[in-house]
Amino acid sequence: MTTKIFRAVAEDRPGDAWRERFQASWPATREWYLKDGDAARPSLAACARAFDRHMPELKPMWRRLCRLAGDDHLAHRMLSMWSPPNVFSGCSVAVTTDGEPVLMRNYDFDPSITGSTILRSDWSGRAVIGLNEGAWGLLDGINEDGLACCLTFGGRPVCGKGFGVILVTRYILETCRTTAEAKAVLLRLRTHLQQNIVVLDRSGAHFTALMAPDRATRIWQTPVTTNHPERVEWPEHAAGSLSVERLDYLRGRLGAADLGDAFFEPPVYKPLSGDFATVYTAVYRPARGEAVFRWPGHEMRQSFAAFTPGEVEVEYTAGSAARVTTARAA
Repeated sequence: MTTKIFRAVAEDRPGDAWRERFQASWPATREWYLKDGDAARPSLAACARAFDRHMPELKPMWRRLCRLAGDDHLAHRMLSMWSPPNVFSGCSVAVTTDGEPVLMRNYDFDPSITGSTILRSDWSGRAVIGLNEGAWGLLDGINEDGLACCLTFGGRPVCGKGFGVILVTRYILETCRTTAEAKAVLLRLRTHLQQNIVVLDRSGAHFTALMAPDRATRIWQTPVTTNHPERVEWPEHAAGSLSVERLDYLRGRLGAADLGDAFFEPPVYKPLSGDFATVYTAVYRPARGEAVFRWPGHEMRQSFAAFTPGEVEVEYTAGSAARVTTARAA
């Protein structure tokens, strides 16, 4: 069994609270970052050049986080998220535009090491709410202009030069207002792994970008995304994660009033098996500026108009749906 506490935190700019969270997670993060050896990771100078070339708008925030992290160049290199180690996940996404635009997603990973801070921030004059991962990246999120996005693994075991996808999602929400602006950004970037990024704005415009370190970004107009592109490129992963089955199941439920329920049903929902489970479900409503984080039988509803700090304790037990044991306001 794994127990995890998700905390909703409002923190306009990183400060002491961010430092405390970083210091608590750094030992485990350091071990992951060095799993292939120090020489496999880029130098600090290369990390700085990557920001200058690809994400200059985020470089001042990276510098701020480095100062908060202390005099540790290894931490500074990790915080750049430039060409980090590989990590593979699952995840399912559906976009609907009937009535109002909605992005729904399951995040499937190891719950013991998944980020657990639901952060409302305002770093660049644009408020953002999302599930924080890797110190300052985002697994998914929404900004106050009504742009929502999330990631899924792209289904091929390639690793190369590029930014970690969680920083790419952060970058989109910090710098873009619409899907058109986000598309222009994603067409010029590379991710260090093959990844999908699904983007939706308040108008209902949406797309999925298939990104990789060794291929140009491809744009898909699809309402459902799991973990393979047009064809399966990593059969073992697709079979183990049921990527094809999840895609077909969600396609069959599109247009149904109970589409949201499908994210708590097999094969889309995954009880804990080994170290892998559906960690949470997120629902983003761009026109409302709303983010809802869900577990079986419980949800945490947040918005830019009403963000409420609090926490939810979730138990993940092998073979069973996750269970919320405690929910309280801060």
